[in-house]
Amino acid sequence: MHTEIFAITIVLGVILFLALIGLLIYSLIEFIQLSHLAIRALTIYINNNENKVR
Repeated sequence: MHTEIFAITIVLGVILFLALIGLLIYSLIEFIQLSHLAIRALTIYINNNENKVR
Protein backbone atom coordinates (compact mmCIF):
# COMPACT_ATOMS: atom_id res chain seq x y z
CA MET A 1 0.00 0.00 0.00
CA HIS A 2 2.74 2.47 0.89
CA THR A 3 4.85 1.42 -2.07
CA GLU A 4 2.28 2.92 -4.45
CA ILE A 5 2.66 6.33 -2.80
CA PHE A 6 6.44 6.11 -3.04
CA ALA A 7 6.24 5.03 -6.70
CA ILE A 8 3.96 7.96 -7.56
CA THR A 9 6.26 10.34 -5.69
CA ILE A 10 9.32 9.03 -7.52
CA VAL A 11 7.60 9.30 -10.92
CA LEU A 12 6.50 12.86 -10.19
CA GLY A 13 10.00 13.70 -9.01
CA VAL A 14 11.53 12.35 -12.21
CA ILE A 15 9.02 14.28 -14.33
CA LEU A 16 9.78 17.46 -12.39
CA PHE A 17 13.52 16.87 -12.74
CA LEU A 18 13.24 16.36 -16.51
CA ALA A 19 11.10 19.49 -16.81
CA LEU A 20 13.72 21.50 -14.92
CA ILE A 21 16.49 20.14 -17.14
CA GLY A 22 14.46 21.15 -20.20
CA LEU A 23 13.93 24.63 -18.79
CA LEU A 24 17.64 24.92 -18.07
CA ILE A 25 18.57 23.99 -21.64
CA TYR A 26 15.95 26.39 -23.05
CA SER A 27 17.21 29.22 -20.83
CA LEU A 28 20.80 28.56 -21.87
CA ILE A 29 19.87 28.71 -25.57
CA GLU A 30 17.94 31.97 -25.06
CA PHE A 31 20.86 33.48 -23.12
CA ILE A 32 23.29 32.58 -25.91
CA GLN A 33 21.01 34.15 -28.52
CA LEU A 34 20.67 37.30 -26.42
CA SER A 35 24.45 37.45 -26.01
CA HIS A 36 24.94 37.30 -29.77
CA LEU A 37 22.42 40.11 -30.23
CA ALA A 38 24.15 42.24 -27.58
CA ILE A 39 27.56 41.69 -29.17
CA ARG A 40 26.17 42.68 -32.58
CA ALA A 41 24.57 45.82 -31.12
CA LEU A 42 27.78 46.75 -29.31
CA THR A 43 29.79 46.29 -32.51
CA ILE A 44 27.41 48.60 -34.40
CA TYR A 45 27.62 51.17 -31.60
CA ILE A 46 31.43 51.09 -31.56
CA ASN A 47 31.64 51.39 -35.35
CA ASN A 48 29.27 54.38 -35.36
CA ASN A 49 31.23 56.15 -32.62
CA GLU A 50 34.60 55.46 -34.26
CA ASN A 51 33.38 57.13 -37.44
CA LYS A 52 32.23 60.23 -35.51
CA VAL A 53 35.56 60.62 -33.68
CA ARG A 54 37.67 60.56 -36.85
